[in-house]
Amino acid sequence: PPHPAPPRPKQQANDGSSTKMDHDMDFPAIATTREFVVKSKGVGAYVEVRETDLMSDVRRLLRDDLDDDQLPSPDFAFHINGVRISKKQEGRKLAFDILDQNASVELIARSDDMKEEACAKSDDSLTTPSKRRRKRKNRGTTEPLANANTNEIENEIENENNNL
Repeated sequence: PPHPAPPRPKQQANDGSSTKMDHDMDFPAIATTREFVVKSKGVGAYVEVRETDLMSDVRRLLRDDLDDDQLPSPDFAFHINGVRISKKQEGRKLAFDILDQNASVELIARSDDMKEEACAKSDDSLTTPSKRRRKRKNRGTTEPLANANTNEIENEIENENNNL
């Protein structure tokens, strides 16, 4: 009987992914790869990921495959559909799951991300007079706010200090 033709090393699948055959094993193992597209600095870029790759692997692939000027910073964060994921979550999330969700992925400089969070926190801390006083107290001053009754504020600060 005729021998079957050996499998081709790379085959194109109908969904745009490719499969690679491993010839070192008795039974060929098929590893599917797909393009993982990200937006960085307003421009698209991609790396090829396997179905077993985690987002931490995607981080490594991006650092390996892209030029430094294509990354927002050496320490970037992933924003998936506008939601930042932590490095801890990167170690648990499969890249294929993100692709299956048709999610948009953007790389943000972690320092910029922290600045946004700090601004949001500082805006929250300025919502009430007592929070503003606490913030001033933490900076080393307990000046009363302008246009407020000084005696009331001093009494409130004294009560807060006694409760600390």
